Amino acid sequence: MLVRQPLVGTYQFDQGWMRVNFYRMGSSDFDISSRTDYPGSKASVREILDLANSYYQAAHVLFGESQKNLVPLSSAPARMAAIHAIERYVNAFLRHEGVAPGEIRKRMHDLDEPTLVDKLKLRKRTALHLKVMTARREYLIARYAPERVTDHTELNRLSATLVEVMMKVDNYVASSDRFSRTQRDVSAPPAASSQRRRG
Repeated sequence: MLVRQPLVGTYQFDQGWMRVNFYRMGSSDFDISSRTDYPGSKASVREILDLANSYYQAAHVLFGESQKNLVPLSSAPARMAAIHAIERYVNAFLRHEGVAPGEIRKRMHDLDEPTLVDKLKLRKRTALHLKVMTARREYLIARYAPERVTDHTELNRLSATLVEVMMKVDNYVASSDRFSRTQRDVSAPPAASSQRRRG
C-alpha cells in the first residue's frame, strides 16, 4: 500500500476560496519493474489494428476540419494522424506475417514494404505514394517541420492511400484469421461425437 503525506493548502480562485490536498510522491509510487518491455511489443495484431482504426477515424474528422481553414498548416494534424494510421496498418501486417516487434521498430517510419504491396495487391499509385512518403520523410515533416509544409503530397492522395491500406490490411488479416480457424476446426478430433457414441 502506498502511504503519501498530504500537503494541505488553501488557494484562491475566481469562484472563491478552495481547500486543496496535494500529495508528496516518493520513489515507491513508481513501479517500473514490470515495464521493461518496449511499449507495444506485447500488443496483439488485433490491438494494433484497433489503434490504427482509431487514428484512421481521427484523420477522417481532422481532414474535414482542415478543409474549412485556408491556412496551410491547418492540415498538419490530419496528415499526422493519417500517416501514423498507415504506419500502424503496415506494422499490423508485418506482425501478422510473423515479423518480430524489434525488427519492426528498426524500420522507423518506413512505409515502403514490398511484401505488403505484393500480398495485398496495392494499386501502383498507392505503392508509389508509400515510397514517396518514406523518401520525403513526411511523417517527420508533419510532426516537426512547419517550414516544409509544401513538401507534402496532396490531401486527396494521402486520403486515398489511407483508405486503401486500411481496407486491404483489415480484410487480409480477417480472412487469414478465418482460414486459420477453419483449419483448426477441420484438424481437430471430433471429441464430442466420440463421447456421444461411447455413451
